[in-house]
Amino acid sequence: IMEMADTIAITKADGSNIIASDLACAEYRNVLHLFPPTASGWQPKVLSVSAREKRGIEDLLNIFNEFFSLVHTNGYFDRQRMDQSRHWMYTTIQEKLLEDFYHDPRISHRLKEIERKVMGGEITSYQGAAKLITEYRKGR
Repeated sequence: IMEMADTIAITKADGSNIIASDLACAEYRNVLHLFPPTASGWQPKVLSVSAREKRGIEDLLNIFNEFFSLVHTNGYFDRQRMDQSRHWMYTTIQEKLLEDFYHDPRISHRLKEIERKVMGGEITSYQGAAKLITEYRKGR
């Protein structure tokens, strides 16, 4: 996903692939300038790498180091970590609530019955969900 790329490394840039990899690098550099600035303040980089010829690997490592230095210095790395922690907190809450809901004996007992009514057109999916949620909340 180019919009999310911090670095694009064109690999296997050796032998008969050199011309194609140079062209790909030029095209990616041109395209990356069309995207809005990144939240990290980093301008994505493009390079070609050949593991066989051991070319570009040190450049790639230098780009990684430059990126990590920037995002640590400007606080972006820590903000991202905090955002991830918040995301996982809410995800954990949702998963635990779903687990509790579906493992509640009253819900597991009524679920198939309500599902049958929804599938049979006796009640809408929203009515079925409301019935189950009401049943669940009664026991809490």
